[in-house]
Amino acid sequence: VRDQMHSRSRPGAPSVRDQMHRGWSRHTDEVGLVGSWWHRLTIMADVLAAVERESLVRRASEGLAALSFSREDGNRRLEDKEIQSIVHTVENRAYAAASAAATTTTGARERQESIDLYVKMAAGMVLTAAKQGGIAGTQTAREAGQNRTRTDQGSPIRPGVLDLHSDDRYFVDRQRAEELLDRMLREENTFHTVRLSTKGFGEASAVVVAQAFQKHIQTLQRVDISDIISGRHQQEALKVLEIVTMALEGASVKVLNLSDQALGETGIRACATALQNPNIEELYLENIGCSHDACIALRELLAAPEKLKKLQLHNNMTGDEGATELAAIIRRAPNLEHLRITSSRVGEEGGQEIAQALMGSCKLKALDLQDNLLGEATAHLANALLSHPDLEVLNLSYNCMEDEGADALATCLQTGKDRLRELHVAGNDISEDGIRNLAVALGKAPALQMLNFAENALGDSGSLILSSQLFGERCRSLTHLDISSQDPPVTKYGAIAVTRCVASKERFELLEMNGNCIQAEGIELARELLIQSLGNDKCLGSLSENEASDAEEWEDRVVHDISDITDAFLQNFRI
Repeated sequence: VRDQMHSRSRPGAPSVRDQMHRGWSRHTDEVGLVGSWWHRLTIMADVLAAVERESLVRRASEGLAALSFSREDGNRRLEDKEIQSIVHTVENRAYAAASAAATTTTGARERQESIDLYVKMAAGMVLTAAKQGGIAGTQTAREAGQNRTRTDQGSPIRPGVLDLHSDDRYFVDRQRAEELLDRMLREENTFHTVRLSTKGFGEASAVVVAQAFQKHIQTLQRVDISDIISGRHQQEALKVLEIVTMALEGASVKVLNLSDQALGETGIRACATALQNPNIEELYLENIGCSHDACIALRELLAAPEKLKKLQLHNNMTGDEGATELAAIIRRAPNLEHLRITSSRVGEEGGQEIAQALMGSCKLKALDLQDNLLGEATAHLANALLSHPDLEVLNLSYNCMEDEGADALATCLQTGKDRLRELHVAGNDISEDGIRNLAVALGKAPALQMLNFAENALGDSGSLILSSQLFGERCRSLTHLDISSQDPPVTKYGAIAVTRCVASKERFELLEMNGNCIQAEGIELARELLIQSLGNDKCLGSLSENEASDAEEWEDRVVHDISDITDAFLQNFRI
């Protein structure tokens, strides 16, 4: 494609305009038609003048008509009016995206990048239309004037809800915004939920959004404006955020989602009006570049943290200093029920700050701090959770907690955590020593359904200890158990013990043991146990990464002298 686009640089090569009007060979098969159309589109994109865009629409229409005519999947062929509508929609979206991309960087973006985007988007949408018989945002002739119950994306319309989220990502100009928000613009005070995610807005289209919000200022409660400035130049992106969020002044917004856009401190402050809403109960700030300075801005702007019930941050650059600012918010949020601060570079110091902040409340139901560097701070967190009897979900995976943290967690779980449904402690270097007390505590958790011990150091002995404490009527609600990828690995002994344990649970659904060294006879016996007890072995997860050939070197390391496990218990496991 690039060679053809740059052919005019070769001596004697025909010009782009000559090639455009020369008439390319026409293929009858789908791949040939799309490939030929793609090739022509690339030539036209090099010019992007009105006449070339019109030529593109004409040629793409011919290609789509041919593809539709040759369909053999039983679906009806597209009519001429439908094809014209589809192709015009495709070309407009591709052109808008390419035009927007050309002005999104400091300095000039490489022209070829914009052309590539134009080509990729348009060709992809035409191919989708050919396969599916249409494209989001257009109507077939039979549907036109009849279909009043479907949204732009083809999902059923729900009263009071506008949801633009879809896999069809594109830049929205003012005209398109008016089409997408038509329902909101025509009605007043009937919409309570709006989701604009995956559609890119500029200043002109943001004004349309603001007008729509203002028409429903008395009823709006859930607003998702995540991922609406992707690819925008910083100055324009900030202006878009200001326009959209200022329109929410006076609304009783309870749920606000600002995720998946490069906000940073300036972006947070651009959303000041929305963050100062005194009714926010749920706030989502995932993947927004929430650095230390951004966390300071968040602390300063949140008007009523005491109303917060859910706070979620993920994949940010928070660090210990930022975590200290978040801890200040948590201290002022006594009604917080769900807290997520994941993949945010929080270390021991920041973890301790969060732990101390949690001691001031007692209503936490879900805590997710996975993929940080809490280390010894996990012990402080475990102590803080002693005052949260309603805890249902706890995720401390990948936090370097080790055996010391596991012991502290065991103490926490033995103090009336009767509602705990999920515990995730994967990737924490927990060995057989760390599992002893923790397994005893888990055996007394009547509501526990999901237990994730993946990527630890249980080996066979740790697996035997865990199985002995969860067997039978203990932990009777268990439905999911993950002991995959242990180091040292689990062999047939640990695998059979764990399988015998889960086979005693009537409602068990999934056992993950992949990434270990389980011999063939161990896998066969595990399947037999499941079939005998549960009627089938469907609950046994994939073993595609099981290394049975490496099992022999680990067999002599199995610990036989484990006081927690009686001879009778081992006999039941046929070991």
